[in-house]
Amino acid sequence: MEQHAPHGYAQGPVQPPKKRRPWLWFVVGGVIVLPVVFLVASLTVNGATEVNRIVSIADGVPEPDWKLVTDSKPGNDITCIPFGQSCHVLFRVWEAPEQVDLQELVDATGNDLEVGTVYRPDCADGYEKRIRIRICVDDREVRLDMND
Repeated sequence: MEQHAPHGYAQGPVQPPKKRRPWLWFVVGGVIVLPVVFLVASLTVNGATEVNRIVSIADGVPEPDWKLVTDSKPGNDITCIPFGQSCHVLFRVWEAPEQVDLQELVDATGNDLEVGTVYRPDCADGYEKRIRIRICVDDREVRLDMND
């Protein structure tokens, strides 16, 4: 009696099982993982530099007799998607002993900020390279909001 292969299967010699190539997975994994590692390392180094710049700018705002009311340490902005940017934020609030003039404060900081807009007449906004700076004054209270 003649034996036939089940329908859909070709007859022929049985092929030996294919040899596994574990080295191939290491190569593919390395090609995927190494660029990610370099990207994370680059962002970490650039992030530390950006944080130092943000803190340096913030430290140049207050007068010596101002009292620090709120100080958020520079941190990552969870709403930021880092496409070519660092995503750090810093927020500080000071109380001055006397009323603060926004234009005089902006002039004293040396930052190129636009004072007063239709939407925020009590604030000055601008950029120092890629760092966004907003300084708002409400009588004796000065608020600084920065991000990169």
